[in-house]
Amino acid sequence: MTSTRSISLGINAGEMVQSQYISRFSVPYDATFTASIRLKLQDKFDSKLNFPVLVLFFDDDEWIQALHTGDCLKSKSLAKYELNSNLRGDGEWNNWETYEIPHVAKNQVWYVVVSDCAGVTHMAYPQLPYIDVELHMLNSGSEFSHEEYGVMTLYIILFLVYVYFLATTSYKIIVSALRRDEIENAIVGCVFAIYMELLHIVAQIIHMILYSQNGKGFFLLDLISTVLQMNSQITIVGILILIAFGWEIIDVDFTKDNKFMFLGGAIIVFHTC
Repeated sequence: MTSTRSISLGINAGEMVQSQYISRFSVPYDATFTASIRLKLQDKFDSKLNFPVLVLFFDDDEWIQALHTGDCLKSKSLAKYELNSNLRGDGEWNNWETYEIPHVAKNQVWYVVVSDCAGVTHMAYPQLPYIDVELHMLNSGSEFSHEEYGVMTLYIILFLVYVYFLATTSYKIIVSALRRDEIENAIVGCVFAIYMELLHIVAQIIHMILYSQNGKGFFLLDLISTVLQMNSQITIVGILILIAFGWEIIDVDFTKDNKFMFLGGAIIVFHTC
């Protein structure tokens, strides 16, 4: 996973900020956690100066304690590991600094913080440009955090389910149209929702394939995927609201075998969650 942020360490909105949270990453038992980080000033300041900052790594137990201290030095003392880094005054990236934990002792969530308890950056130089941070974390060589394992498999299963539903429902609509039977608006709405959800799943699969390559994925594709899913959810919720207000669709005898009833109900629950 690759995370990028712009931070300022000093007086922000009247409050003193001496540390900034960057990102989190979870790894399972016996995995190897690797984190690489580099920093730079957004603009050139003074090529003769360097600004030391600390990169702090907390596991989940230490992180909870650090959140309650409210003090930079106390939080720093709780960190499992600290990495010394130097900001270059010429606005160029510093060298990548890497921290690795082989064979972690338990399932852990790691939190990464950039800290300046000594106050040598924005506290000492208020006109200092913001700091760009690029953090790259790996889970035994994988870009995926532990809680993201299995998501790709789930999307592939959902893709197959939605393709089946879209194909069978579209076929029934075409057959009904050829027979000149009345086609309910609810059915058309459901087909539209399924189609939008299918496009969302395809976009997410492509995004995750790219994510597995570069740790970032493709932001625009992820955004489009979210919009598609929102359209699908709005359609389904709209149909449910109309039904709640008395919209009559088609009388269905549920005493007969209806193989789509339970799966259709599951899809409605999935959409409204």
